[in-house]
Amino acid sequence: MSVTNGGSAFNSLSPGGGYGLIGMRERVRSTGGRIRAGHRPQGGYQVVVELPYHPQEAAV
Repeated sequence: MSVTNGGSAFNSLSPGGGYGLIGMRERVRSTGGRIRAGHRPQGGYQVVVELPYHPQEAAV
């Protein structure tokens, strides 16, 4: 999953003071996934999350 902000990384609607990326990082890693977050060279900010997929076998 990828979320990209093409402009400013600041959101005036966000109250701040939360755990944001720290909480996301903890949750993603607890599932065995990976996360990348940072400023894009062309401007803006991007968060990319890769989560493992373990399909359940069909019950017979």
